[in-house]
Amino acid sequence: MQGSIRKVSAGFPERRTEAHRNGAAMPGAPGRVTVAAVWRDALTALSAQSMPVLASALFGFALATILSTLLSVAYTISFYGRTNTILSSYGSGHVVPLIVQAAAGLLAGGFARGAITWLALNAGSRDHGGRAALRAILARWPLLLLTTLATGALIFAGNLGLNALLVELRFDLADISQFSLSFDGMVRSITLRVAGSLIPDPGSPFTELLTYLRLESSRVSANLVYAGGLSYYRVKNIPVIQSPWLLGVGGIGVLLAVDTFSRFLMAGVVRALPGTRLASVWAALRLALRHFALVLAHTWIVRLAIFTVSALFMTVPLVLVEGTLVPLLVRAMGSAWPIVIAGTAMAISMAVVSTVLLAFSVVYDACLYRRLTGCPESAG
Repeated sequence: MQGSIRKVSAGFPERRTEAHRNGAAMPGAPGRVTVAAVWRDALTALSAQSMPVLASALFGFALATILSTLLSVAYTISFYGRTNTILSSYGSGHVVPLIVQAAAGLLAGGFARGAITWLALNAGSRDHGGRAALRAILARWPLLLLTTLATGALIFAGNLGLNALLVELRFDLADISQFSLSFDGMVRSITLRVAGSLIPDPGSPFTELLTYLRLESSRVSANLVYAGGLSYYRVKNIPVIQSPWLLGVGGIGVLLAVDTFSRFLMAGVVRALPGTRLASVWAALRLALRHFALVLAHTWIVRLAIFTVSALFMTVPLVLVEGTLVPLLVRAMGSAWPIVIAGTAMAISMAVVSTVLLAFSVVYDACLYRRLTGCPESAG
């Protein structure tokens, strides 16, 4: 009996043996794909590819936000030079910065996701540096851009439905732009920000379009009024949304489905060879569908981990500074410039720190894909 077992085992192809040697689970064996195993794979890939991954993340995920923030500051300074006021312009010139952020985010963000995915899939290969990733992404750029836009459009549609319900419940996510000057206000601001971080992001240019629509549909105006060293907001009326609960529940369903199905699309794109690229993308979609429950669980475990780190070490401290220290500086200086300076510093610092968390999420998806396919590396 033992001899028969040895004979059968010896008959397995070498590719299968090599896949197990690299720690990858074979197709059809999702039970071996544990959170601890994929987490370990992701940390190993990050440590092996730390420099190119971080460089790609900073270029793709932080650059657009930084450019948009600096452009907003330039707009405020220009307005101040013409009118000698700050707060009447602060927050009102958001259209042009959002357009710039959308364009830069689409190009740089798509490249960064593709490059980081390629680096994670090729962490154990010889030719795995930044230049090789750049060549691979440029060769697949049209397909990468197409899948990014298609996925983003679907997630954007889901966000619109959910946003209709949130507005109906007086839970306007756009109100996070407020400066919270009371304890209740700070609690609400923290709640809005952490809740918003749990909602799947469609990516540029749909993230910026969603931000604009939320600002326009918010019951609180983005224009600040300066009075006695403090700032407050004008409340405005918005049209009533028909069937908000139907739209909200439908939006949640779309978000869960598309966010799960699309986890492996980038891996399918970067692994595709000429002539088989659409087939590779279709195979990635089928893989996510076949292991839907597993992929959904892994996705939300990582999202909750990132959410916890973000809330404890970014959102809560920044809101406390925004609601306590900034008003004190405004009163002491008799000027609104601390609001502009603090808002700029917070936006840039959060963009830089968030790149690390977002890069880990992309690497985790690639490592989960490797575990499910048993493929140790992607095509070059």
